[in-house]
Amino acid sequence: MANVILSFKGEKIPLQGLGQPTLVKRALPDDLPHRTYLHRTVSGVIENALRLVNQNHRMQWIGGIDSYSLRDLEDLFYFSRHMNDQVQQRKLLNDYADYDQYVVIAKATQDPEMLRSIKIIENYPDLPQRIEQLRAASVTSELDATVTLTTAHRAKGLEWDFVGLYEDFSADPLSPDIDRGKRDDELNLLYVAVTRAMKILAVNSLVIDIMQRFKDMKQRSRAL
Repeated sequence: MANVILSFKGEKIPLQGLGQPTLVKRALPDDLPHRTYLHRTVSGVIENALRLVNQNHRMQWIGGIDSYSLRDLEDLFYFSRHMNDQVQQRKLLNDYADYDQYVVIAKATQDPEMLRSIKIIENYPDLPQRIEQLRAASVTSELDATVTLTTAHRAKGLEWDFVGLYEDFSADPLSPDIDRGKRDDELNLLYVAVTRAMKILAVNSLVIDIMQRFKDMKQRSRAL
């Protein structure tokens, strides 16, 4: 999988990993004692955590739960409900006239963090209470956790046995509309993401699509 990503960066020499090869699957087995999820966005981490907390998971957040902007999301929730007196982050009130303007700007810029935050607020009308549940389910040690949550950026240099990629890697690095710098950044981040698993990697739809395009490219080259 890593070599597929590298091939789109122009690498010709495949990497040879040490030890047993990592199995690539569409989903992780259900009966694992511990699993790790990698995300592209901070809001993706929170969205996934909100899903997992209902399954009674004990969650470790790489870097600590307080580094994942939960308070900012809670402020945005209160902002959306016209409860500005509950908003702690005054910058939010200064930057946007109201929540409707926030939504308009999010859609105009297609900012992935803003758009996913809006989605979370729409899906969780009791968000402040849900955030309290997240805090209650948070643990600091991986030994106490059933799930570890992190962004791909924070996962650099770390490895786990069982890793799943969340469905928030929305930027297609192979799009003809993407500039070269962003293309390389996204490919580098995907490379980090797909090389964190030592036993099983569960890929997301973007990686599956890239694998298919790699296969199609190879078939076309053989046909020439």
